[in-house]
Amino acid sequence: MNRYDVGSRFARVHLSTRAERAAYLLLMSDRNRSWTAEEIARLKHVQQRDVERALVGFSSAGLVEVYDGEPVRYRWSADIDSLLGCGEGGAGHIDPVCGMRVSADSPYVTADAEGNNVWFCSGLCRAAFVGFPSSFASRGPQENSASMSLHKPAGK
Repeated sequence: MNRYDVGSRFARVHLSTRAERAAYLLLMSDRNRSWTAEEIARLKHVQQRDVERALVGFSSAGLVEVYDGEPVRYRWSADIDSLLGCGEGGAGHIDPVCGMRVSADSPYVTADAEGNNVWFCSGLCRAAFVGFPSSFASRGPQENSASMSLHKPAGK
């Protein structure tokens, strides 16, 4: 599975600012490297204060590890891979709204019209499905296979 495909799909759907998307994608693309807000801002041509704001939010959400020092450095949290279903053995379900792979222990689950469980990456995607289920009905059943290709969002 290509981690970047999963991450870019998540970024497009759930991150609202250019700085958030830039920082998120850079951190997840090279998870073993640590970055400062200044390095990310310079490399991605975004405002440093916007990157700092995004990194504080990512830290609060547990997406990144923070290394105190001067300047503060941030690195992708390895724990997040398993939550996104993109770590080793990443079998999971496919969110019918955004196409992301979702782990089976996601708290965002609802039943479809046939009574089958449907898993979501976030409350936002779950709310979209619950509010407009017919918009996502043609996307097919939930997949539970690590071999499924995620090069395109589900149903496209």
